[in-house]
Amino acid sequence: MSTVSRRSFLMSLGIGMAAMKFSEARASVKDQNAKPNIILILTDDQGWTNTSVPMMAGVPESRSDFYRTPALESMAAKGMIFSNAYSPAPVCTPTRCSIQFGKTPAKLKNTGHYNSARKDFTNEVSIAQALKRIDPTYATAHFGKWGGQRPAPEGAGYDATDGRLNNYHGDFRSLEDTRPVPRDNPKRIFSITDHACAFMEEQVQANRPFYLQLSHYAVHSQHKARQETIEKYKLLPPGQLCTPEDYQDPPPGVNEWTLEFAAMVEDLDTGVRMVLDKLETLGIANTTYVFFTSDNGGIFKGNAPLRGQKTQLWEGGVRVPLIVCGPGIEPSSRCDEPVAGWDFLPTFVDLAGGNTSDFPKGLDGGSLRPLLQGTGEVQRPHEGLMFHFPSYDCPQSAIRLGEYKFLIDWETEEGYLFNLAEDLGESRNLVTELPEKAAELRRKLMGYLAEVGAEKPEDLHLERIQELTAQKQRLNIERREVLYSDDPAARDKWRDSQYRLRFIEDTLAHEQERLVRINALRKQGRIKQSATGGDRGGKK
Repeated sequence: MSTVSRRSFLMSLGIGMAAMKFSEARASVKDQNAKPNIILILTDDQGWTNTSVPMMAGVPESRSDFYRTPALESMAAKGMIFSNAYSPAPVCTPTRCSIQFGKTPAKLKNTGHYNSARKDFTNEVSIAQALKRIDPTYATAHFGKWGGQRPAPEGAGYDATDGRLNNYHGDFRSLEDTRPVPRDNPKRIFSITDHACAFMEEQVQANRPFYLQLSHYAVHSQHKARQETIEKYKLLPPGQLCTPEDYQDPPPGVNEWTLEFAAMVEDLDTGVRMVLDKLETLGIANTTYVFFTSDNGGIFKGNAPLRGQKTQLWEGGVRVPLIVCGPGIEPSSRCDEPVAGWDFLPTFVDLAGGNTSDFPKGLDGGSLRPLLQGTGEVQRPHEGLMFHFPSYDCPQSAIRLGEYKFLIDWETEEGYLFNLAEDLGESRNLVTELPEKAAELRRKLMGYLAEVGAEKPEDLHLERIQELTAQKQRLNIERREVLYSDDPAARDKWRDSQYRLRFIEDTLAHEQERLVRINALRKQGRIKQSATGGDRGGKK
């Protein structure tokens, strides 16, 4: 029989009394203020199948057979799984903007292009600002990856924040201190979660409702995990994605080791568990909504049974896990209705007691509250979910409406129609079999892009070419200066400039080739209307 020291007993007693006080304080808040707390946990590059929760009933491949996410399993048992949830874009920054302001990347003109990610959205209304309009007592916080967009979190109405941070900060201590983040805090999972838990405790003590957004750097590259978690996975039965090389010493290269990625996923899940446990300790689990989702589809070893990956509008690039638990949500429930990240802002406003008159103007999203509470459908300003990604190597636009999805490839002008209820892997193009359905969805998609003045692929290519040309000119000036320099490091600088020049020239040639291809299609009449020109072949 173990003995308990007097000090340990008093410490346990103190913690227990503190928990009681927090519970009593929250009960007092509930009497005075019915506003719920809302938490959004946003992960990075976590694909639809990158959890141990089956995202779709009857589809065993919709969960991982290797990764362990018990905290998410707990959330799913307490709440609702959305099987048809989408990120606003197949890359991070446009998704983060869209979530924050409740509008599609097409409308915000922030679709993932090199320059659009730098835009300033100070005039938009953020989630934090929308909630404070309903109730100024709402405390708001953002911790973790904000992305490249402006304003910074504090400029978007957040009371507590760790700044305008991006991918770099998930791996290194700061811009000045380039040492890696400590091994026991991979991707800062535990430190930003500690910030979140401290914020929640502070609000309970102050009797204030809160909105907390916890934007994790995981599971974006570079892949990092605690050594003890990796050791655990060495002993588990191999999954389908595992190879013999995963169990060799030395292991596969950086961002290639399945055991390390699996361990990172579980470390991230441990961070989720810390949040859920804190809610219980504070006595506010029954008055807090928790949303868990990812900023885009996965990229590590594919997304089977889905087609495609991050940077593409195929399902693998935009279909993401979404699990929600909170008051009024039926345990172990499922929803197959298509939803998207731009639905979050109106959902949070609705849950906080606002109504449509409290919504910021021009939203694309609708409240998910009727789905969460089983009382109705989502009401949006227009039919369907609209996606527009005119940059990177796979410029595409798409619409999801009901069971159907129509996608257009802007470099070939080829259209694709899929019935996702029957063809989850997008393997059977129904354009020729269902031409009327394809034309209907294309018309709705093109009409929306025209209405919002969406960015055109050819304009983005031209803009990128001009920017790369200017970079090349500046670099050549630098290289000439290095060539005549007395700097002892001139040789290293020259060698570095060679690598930079090669990258710029290769990228420039690639962009020029793509622009020529799109312009050639236009001259041939294969692309008769631009992305903003309405229905193909129709009158302007």
